[in-house]
Amino acid sequence: MNEIYLSIKYIPHILKNALLEIYYNQKLYAMWLGLNILVIAAVFFFMNITESLPFAKITRVWQLSGYLMFMCIGCSIYYAMKTLKTRGYVLNITNMPSYVLITVQIVNFVLIFLISYIILLLIALSNKIEITTNIFCILFFVIMAIILLMPICTIIALMGYLTKNVQWIIGVLLAVILVTTPVLWVPGNLPDLLVNILKLNPFNFIINGVQESTLFGANAFLNLPSQVIFIFEIVIVYIWFDYLFTILKDEININKQERYE
Repeated sequence: MNEIYLSIKYIPHILKNALLEIYYNQKLYAMWLGLNILVIAAVFFFMNITESLPFAKITRVWQLSGYLMFMCIGCSIYYAMKTLKTRGYVLNITNMPSYVLITVQIVNFVLIFLISYIILLLIALSNKIEITTNIFCILFFVIMAIILLMPICTIIALMGYLTKNVQWIIGVLLAVILVTTPVLWVPGNLPDLLVNILKLNPFNFIINGVQESTLFGANAFLNLPSQVIFIFEIVIVYIWFDYLFTILKDEININKQERYE
């Protein structure tokens, strides 16, 4: 956990490497940004040709904002694993903590989310869709996403050293996140009991928080019970992260020693 506590020390290094990563992988990030823009454009084009009702348009903006955050989460997890697997040797040379390479991917896909989100807002406003967006609340949930993704991405990335099935694990995890968060469905269409159960998912807190901050301003931020539950879950995640991080690093080191012997 000392690596996490000392993360402030590496912030300049993370930002520098994030810019270098974008520079050397422009096509990759441009592809994901282009996909987000294409999805947004396709949804609004369909709404305009079908002359959707105002409520239907608001619902689509709700779902699109959730989709953008889901893509940010999914890409961060997958490319953090790939980066550590292909360039993990750099850590042995520079003595950097493993989460530095991982956080670079999180930062870059958060940047793609923010650009895509601004485009979504501009298109929504140009279509005269009535939304009350609170940018400060959006930034709050983005920061919460980074805090949640750091341990999860690190553990999954380290698992990539020990198993060839890590991509299947990521696929299952993202499928579960997609089904249990309000990207494909609207909370008002489900029973209250089921919605309350799904809210226990920390990714639901983040994605739903972005959605509500897009349409209803500070309502999600002022939902104190959800905040308390999320903070409790974050504490549990970091406790397990401390335990699993030590085990996985020791296992990787043992495998390396056996390989060299």
